[in-house]
Amino acid sequence: MKKIFTLLSLIFIGTQFSFSQTYFSDDFESGQNGWTYIDHNNDGYNWLLMTGTQLSLPAAAGQVLVSRSWSNNVPITPNNLAVSPAIDLTGASDNVFLEYTFYANQGFPQDKYSVYISTSNTATDILATTPIHTETGTATTAVGTIRSLDLSSYMGQTIYITFRHYDCYDKDFIGIDNLSVKTISNNDVSLESANIQEYILTNQNTSLELELKNVGANEINSVTVNWNDGTDHIATIPVTIGVGETAIVNHPTALNYSSATLYNIEITVTEVNSSTDPDMSNNSQMTSIRAISQNGGTKVLIEEGTGTWCQWCPRGAVAMEYMYNNYSDKFVGIAVHEGIPQWPDPMEVTAYASGSNFSGYPSMHIDRVIKDESVSQEIMEYYVLLRSARPNPVSIGIETILSGQELTVEASATFYSNFTNANFRLAAIIIENDVTGIANTYSQSNVYSGGAYGPMGGYENLPNPVPASMMVYDHVGRALLGGYNGVSGSVPTTLTDGQTINYTFNYTVPTAYDIDQIHVAVVVIDTTTGQIVNSNSAYAGTLSVNDISSNSGFSVYPNPATDFVNLQFNQDGKYAVKIYDITGKEVLVKAPEFLSSDSDISLPVSSLSQGMYIISIEGDTQSFSKKLIIK
Repeated sequence: MKKIFTLLSLIFIGTQFSFSQTYFSDDFESGQNGWTYIDHNNDGYNWLLMTGTQLSLPAAAGQVLVSRSWSNNVPITPNNLAVSPAIDLTGASDNVFLEYTFYANQGFPQDKYSVYISTSNTATDILATTPIHTETGTATTAVGTIRSLDLSSYMGQTIYITFRHYDCYDKDFIGIDNLSVKTISNNDVSLESANIQEYILTNQNTSLELELKNVGANEINSVTVNWNDGTDHIATIPVTIGVGETAIVNHPTALNYSSATLYNIEITVTEVNSSTDPDMSNNSQMTSIRAISQNGGTKVLIEEGTGTWCQWCPRGAVAMEYMYNNYSDKFVGIAVHEGIPQWPDPMEVTAYASGSNFSGYPSMHIDRVIKDESVSQEIMEYYVLLRSARPNPVSIGIETILSGQELTVEASATFYSNFTNANFRLAAIIIENDVTGIANTYSQSNVYSGGAYGPMGGYENLPNPVPASMMVYDHVGRALLGGYNGVSGSVPTTLTDGQTINYTFNYTVPTAYDIDQIHVAVVVIDTTTGQIVNSNSAYAGTLSVNDISSNSGFSVYPNPATDFVNLQFNQDGKYAVKIYDITGKEVLVKAPEFLSSDSDISLPVSSLSQGMYIISIEGDTQSFSKKLIIK
């Protein structure tokens, strides 16, 4: 059976209570720690310790106690017991619980296990008892599920806890981690997370979403929560949360701010079931939200790791083409090529491949926030639609000037909030379409040849590898202007609402490149997090912004404009006039017509919202663009 591991989310939990007593705990980071492993069917397979990385869990999972029903292409029928050291509950008080985290492979989660409690550590005595919990994994429970089991009936005894992996075949694994036996209070809640939009438009409501976990012994029916930004906002929220379970609730008081700046917010759960929570150590979190005066418009940056040697990478090219055909106004896509020693990729840019540091191919970074995500049309579409809907604190303008092989990129970033400790940088990325080559390293490895893996944009009808003579590569990252992390000092640390920052990038286009297929992406990088705040792109060839002074190309007046904008042409030709908003969407189009030198036309713009636009004059042999402000 082919095994495909998926990245599982590790769920962290705070379990240290200053008043409670912990009788036993083990995170398996320091080895076996007195556990006994029993291979009950003597098949040679038993429990072992593995790292989260080995199991395709986040590396932060550390070591995990694991039993397998499949290993190295060998299907297994396990019957393995992991028996804890003796746990003394002779002096235990009320509400003793066992808590642990359970993992499985989300793609093949159907491994079965049971939990036994016994006063003997022999297999015969253990299996003579009735399990207190039995479970077969599902795709949902596989993702780091925390289990909480009541051991109060075993107070006054010395016990052993046994995990038995059995009654399954040819799935993958179960993993046990972060185990503890402790007393807990009747009414106790943990504030697991406080989720809030990163940016909000001024004078607009947004909800504060809270993830709460019941870490007490009683069912929770209500919580009292206060969020404070200098003013208390206290509310009692009805909610039903079973023991050990989590729930998502929204605070009934929305956040709404009139000034474009940063607001720090402290969230605290003060009461559970109308009584004071006895353990406040896990009840508070700090978060922040930034109000912005207007939406800068979000274009999502997708950087796709690919290589001509990579047999699965045609999937990325097909997905990227689909996205450009359907969502060119919502995203910027770049193919980041990297070779391997036995098959160098001639389109590799070492600094780009090194900075991206993809863990596998094909994979992709989305705004450098979501990293090493699987590549498919559906996943690209999901993230672009999700993230492009976010309000953005910055808009990006691009003007390009091309003189021979010399390309000048005039980048502008307008910020819509007041920043006092900004950590932004500007960077530009050169991209080329229609890249071809005659060397064998331009041929594309292609597992989809023959159709065994289904349709793949026509690659199923091509050979493996696809000869260089048949390959055309698009969206190829050609150069980093300003480096992977942007230009230090390109954006000041103090910014005021509405302030525009300008920066000039210069690039000599190699003569081997097709200058008419060159375009440039400009990104704003938050160097504190490494994420891309916003991106935009413009062509340097057919849509280049040439010298647009009053004696060359055309002039625009008034600018800023309110009701009408006038265009005066200085060169004869047949031109179409188009106006694009900051997302790249066409908002006004005038059909091509012959315009003589010194002719004037007037366009109504009163229907356009206030903000920045690009007005483009596009002809058969030359095109011109200019920034237009509507006020």
